[in-house]
Amino acid sequence: MKRTNKAPFKTAMFFLSFFLTAAINLPSYAEEEPETYAEESGLRTKLHNQGYDFELTYTANVWRNFSGGVNTGNRVFDNLDLIMDIDAEKAFGAKGTSAHFYLLNNFGGRINDLVGSNGGIDNMEVPEQAFKLYEAWVQQNFFNDRISFLAGLHDLNSEFYVTETSGLFLNPTYGIGTEMASTGDNGPSIFPYASLGFRIATAPTPDTYLTGAIYDGVPGDPNRARGTHVRFNDNDGALLVAEGGIKNDDWGHYGIGAWEYTAKREDQLNSAERARSKGFYLLADRSVYNNDAQDISAFARLGFTAGNVEQFKRNLSVGIVFSGYIPSRPDGQFGLAVTRVDNSSKYKAANAPVEDAETQFELTYADAPLPWLSVQPDLQYTINPGTDPALENAWTGGIRFAISF
Repeated sequence: MKRTNKAPFKTAMFFLSFFLTAAINLPSYAEEEPETYAEESGLRTKLHNQGYDFELTYTANVWRNFSGGVNTGNRVFDNLDLIMDIDAEKAFGAKGTSAHFYLLNNFGGRINDLVGSNGGIDNMEVPEQAFKLYEAWVQQNFFNDRISFLAGLHDLNSEFYVTETSGLFLNPTYGIGTEMASTGDNGPSIFPYASLGFRIATAPTPDTYLTGAIYDGVPGDPNRARGTHVRFNDNDGALLVAEGGIKNDDWGHYGIGAWEYTAKREDQLNSAERARSKGFYLLADRSVYNNDAQDISAFARLGFTAGNVEQFKRNLSVGIVFSGYIPSRPDGQFGLAVTRVDNSSKYKAANAPVEDAETQFELTYADAPLPWLSVQPDLQYTINPGTDPALENAWTGGIRFAISF
């Protein structure tokens, strides 16, 4: 195993401890009774009652790679989300109909350029600044919401490969497994490139679900990062995704999903052979302890690919989140997670010498010192960044600020 000296570790721990101490000593607003739309007045409430909801969130990320990886250094980048949801029954009398519009502006910057990991470091990092219409879809529900149809620009990771507990963490692999996120000519239909798709969701019983979708196989335009691009080329093919499982407050969430691209790609060892990229994943997420305001939740996710045209054969992620354990910070959450992504045997043979796998640890704390402000310091340790034997293990620390309106 590669080693790093202790000085960067001490610096990283000081960095995290500083922000944790500051957060713990901030005043708490948890005891204030939240206002409801019925109690509020003003334009926003009137629009909600008419079926229109708006959300604006500005997020800033500050990171430093203390040691290892490609190079040490700092990165600062931010993100702006503008979202409008329409309840068409309130707005137009269209029962069961809703719409969603999402404008996204990323200001660029990648901490992973300094780390060189396969899994990434921050789930908001993008190659360059871009403003776009990210999502735009219409949904129609039937039979008391037991069947739902959706069509339009849609982020598949908003409904597939999702576990609630893992959503606390900043590393991208806890949103969607790295083994699936790295596939396709421009990735699957996920941040920052969503593609046109059609999704059907059903709830056979109150505790079970089954969801399937078809997406354009190449989201956006691989040659143009800026703007919204919808195009259909003959060789794009489609991405098929399905997931089903059990989900309720008592048992938690257990699911299984599968995906496959219809377009074939070259085999990694024999360019004369072509195969479809495909895989499946397993999810488990539940509260393992709950007592009054204190909760401990855990998750586990395991994804596989066929390994013929994909770099990664498997990805395992597990984590645990503690909520409400600081008396002065009832909304504070501590999280610890680890993920390992393994190269496929064909990738190792075609790209030797490379390490077998990359492993990343993440320690994070999230809190909302003000009703409109959230703060999240984060510390990550990457073993075998990019599975490149030339790169040393990396210590990386950062902090995320989010302002919501």
